[in-house]
Amino acid sequence: MIENNLLPKIYVSLPITGLENMQMITESVAKDYALKNKLWAYTPSKLAEYVDRTIIFPEYKHYIAFDLWSLSRCESMLLMPNWENSSGCKEEINFCLKYGIPIIDFITQKSIDPKKIDRVLNPDNYISRYHKFINAFKNLFLCLR
Repeated sequence: MIENNLLPKIYVSLPITGLENMQMITESVAKDYALKNKLWAYTPSKLAEYVDRTIIFPEYKHYIAFDLWSLSRCESMLLMPNWENSSGCKEEINFCLKYGIPIIDFITQKSIDPKKIDRVLNPDNYISRYHKFINAFKNLFLCLR
């Protein structure tokens, strides 16, 4: 067996707030995925195995800063289900998009197209483009009448 510190690292992005009961199960499934693919899984609660995060990181901004620092040390990110309503997952996705860290969808187990995920994260950008297109098309149609 290869030592954990020699394995490529994958950051596991999962929603935590409101899903605390599911967190351990989700992390366990993600760790199984990592082992199967010869990766070392880093989960946001990894540090909690060693210290009480509430003492070191009293506020959310401290948690997310540590998580993004940890993500920066990984080669890729595994995106677990139900991330859509998690502000932490969205910040981690934006970090990956900004720094070119590949994102793998746990469900499909394939890389996520950055443009597709950006549409989910920033729908207003695409909705406004859509409306501009529709308005331009309407104007063109009215001109042709």
